[in-house]
Parts: sequence; structure tokens; C-alpha cells
Amino acid sequence: MTSCCEITGDGVDPRYEPTRFAATSTGWLVGQAVKYMHADDDEGRQSYQRATELLARDKAGTEATARLLKDMADGDPMLRWSILYVLAHAAPTGVGELLTHVAVSALPSANRDTRACESPRDLEIMVRTMAIEGLAQVAERNGQETTQRQLMTVLEHQAEPALRIEAVKALLSIAPGSAEMIRKILPQDLHFALDLRKARETDIQVEAKLEKQITCEVAAAPVFGQKGRSPSPTCSCP
Repeated sequence: MTSCCEITGDGVDPRYEPTRFAATSTGWLVGQAVKYMHADDDEGRQSYQRATELLARDKAGTEATARLLKDMADGDPMLRWSILYVLAHAAPTGVGELLTHVAVSALPSANRDTRACESPRDLEIMVRTMAIEGLAQVAERNGQETTQRQLMTVLEHQAEPALRIEAVKALLSIAPGSAEMIRKILPQDLHFALDLRKARETDIQVEAKLEKQITCEVAAAPVFGQKGRSPSPTCSCP
């Protein structure tokens, strides 16, 4: 299936008009938001902000976007990821149900023969990860209790361990007191997910000085027909 937009390393190339979205006003708003979501200029950022603001107030926004996602269900994983990103930012009415539906949907079988860095299954995991992250993002507008129930649904019905871990992280971020409830659902080998936390800046600071200085001496290259002074570089630590 051909994408409506060209996906590049920096996102969606804005030179490509998202004609697939032009059938409805909601679709057009979603297309504009996707088009400008990676904009690095003031005009582009303002266009993205305006599109998401209008989408947030669109009563038919979630339903129309659900139809778009259904139409491209068998392709365009990165475009679907982008649409879910926009939905999480805009948070139109009923978005939690749509994000939950995407998050619990079945994954394609793993392809052990592929030599690509990312298999179709890997990309589909990314799509569902965005849906789970989106649920955490819309919790304030969606309602914490409703979002908690929806994330518990993901935890119970999504079999992929990587996605269940993402659901645990999202749950603990909005409902820290749900750890015991989560523990009852998770199998023993996934209980470690309850102890995961985001690293603080102080956790990843690197010391500027090393306790020991390493001295390395590279031997001169041997001359053809003569024995070199040393067969290999040598290193020593005082």
C-alpha cells in the first residue's frame, strides 16, 4: 500500500500532500497535523498546534480517525504511529477507547527469515507502544479512573511481553498505587517491570576524571624482510 506521505528520517516530508485525508474535514486536520508534527520553523509549529487544537474540539474526530486507521490497517505502520501521536496530543472525545483498541490488537507472527533491521512485527509493536503511551498522555482529559481501566484491559488482553511492560509503566505513571493489582495479573517472569523507573539526570552523569591513566605505545611498523620491534601495540595501566 502506498503511503500518502513520504516518511523520511525526520518524519513526514511536507512536500507530499496527504491526499488520503482530504475526504473529510477531520481527515484534513489529521493530515495537516501529521504533515507538520516534525516542523522546525515557527510557521510549521503553529500549523501543527492549530490543527491539533481544532481536532481536540472536533466531536467526530475520534470516529473519523478510527476509520482512517482501519483503512490503512495492513500497511503504513509509521504513518499510523504518527496519527496516534497526533491523537494523544489532541485528545479528542473518546480517544481512550480508540487507543485501547489499537493497543490490544493482535500482532503479526514473527518472521525469523527476515534480514531487515526491523521486521513488520517490530513496526507493529511500535504502533501499539504509541497507543499505550498515548493513553497515559490523555489521562487528565480522559479521566484517571477510565484510563486506568483501559490500561488494565491492555495488560490483561495483550499477550506480547514488551507491550505488557509498556502498559505497566503507563499504569504506574498515572496510578502509582496500582502495583499490587498489576502484580496479580502479570506472570512471575514479568514482575520486574514493577521496579522499572525513569533514570534521573544524576544517574547518567559521567565522571570527568579517570582514576587511572592508561598509557599506550604503538610499535613501529615492521619493515619487509626484517623483524619488527614488537608484534603488536602494548598498553599499561599504572
